[in-house]
Amino acid sequence: MKRLPLFPLAAVGLAAVLSLGATCAPYQRVGVQSAPEGAEVYLDGELVGLTPLRVRVDPRADHSVMVQREGYRSQLLVLSTNHSADDIDFVTPADLRVRLMPFVDPLGRDLEVELEKDDGEESE
Repeated sequence: MKRLPLFPLAAVGLAAVLSLGATCAPYQRVGVQSAPEGAEVYLDGELVGLTPLRVRVDPRADHSVMVQREGYRSQLLVLSTNHSADDIDFVTPADLRVRLMPFVDPLGRDLEVELEKDDGEESE
């Protein structure tokens, strides 16, 4: 039985592992907290969960984060891409803390507001 040299096999295995690592996109985790807790968090328009949570983002691009809860004013925040001297991209801010303000009418009474999705149809 003929034995194959180990070095070429090890080199092929190492190249395969390194190529897999090169195709994986880097990511950063960003914490999102709100007062009150339990607000919906949308990352780039997609619902990702309720506060408090940590979301995974691509640091090579800017992202929009919408935090909303029924009865409170929504807040739109932007995660901005930064490039460091050592060629590592990251977004700021690294953590988001949002204080949601309740809807209040001019006379100081609390208002109940329901969030509705726009289904694209016009009403008559």
